[in-house]
Formats: sequence, C-alpha cells, structure tokens
Amino acid sequence: TTYISDTISTTTTVVGTTINNQITEVNIDLEGNNISSDREITLEVLINDINQSYVLGWIKDKNTYDYLLKKSQDIIKYDNQSNTAKIDKKLTKLLLTDIESFYKKGNITIDAYNLLKTDLEWLINN
Repeated sequence: TTYISDTISTTTTVVGTTINNQITEVNIDLEGNNISSDREITLEVLINDINQSYVLGWIKDKNTYDYLLKKSQDIIKYDNQSNTAKIDKKLTKLLLTDIESFYKKGNITIDAYNLLKTDLEWLINN
C-alpha cells in the first residue's frame, strides 16, 4: 500500500500466501504522514500459510509439515459453554520456539520462518 501526497510518499507491505477463494482481511490506517496495515490472522490463515509453505518447498520435509499442522490445531481451545474459540497463548509461544528450531536445523526456509513467525506473533498479541 502506498500513500502519495504533494509533500510525502509512504509505503507499507503486507506479506502472506493465499489460495483460491480465501479472503484475508487487511486493515489499512493512515494517520498524519504514516500508513500502516494489519493483516488479520485466523487459524484458517495460519493453516493455509503452512500448506502453501509446504507446496512452495519452504517446509522441506513431510514430518515437519505434519508437526506444524498438528500443533497449529492444538493452539485453539474451544469453550463448549460459551461456544467460542480462544488462542492458547502458551502453546502458541511454544510453536513459535519450534519454528525457530526448525529454521536453525534447516527444516524450513527463512521465508517460511518469517511468514509463520509473523502469523504466530499476531495471534499472541491480538
């Protein structure tokens, strides 16, 4: 996204992967001379990013791919009484540590690491 006026020009970039018919909301805020964006991350977005990373070869082996999918499912906790889903931030932080380890071992590329790290940090902080 780029904002251009007579006196300034500013750009922000949102990184992610997508599949056909997937809709990912991106909020763009313009305050003064600054522009910022925030891509909303859901479990569906995280799973899609894991799947696309595997298809692109960013996740290098099936065991790592399967592990990331399983652990991604585990970070969502359902409350049957209120019929809502919540992110387990402790498990999400552990998964963040796991992807750093996978990157250091060479199981995932820097592209997968950066993408999944951004997703998980968003889930932790929002």
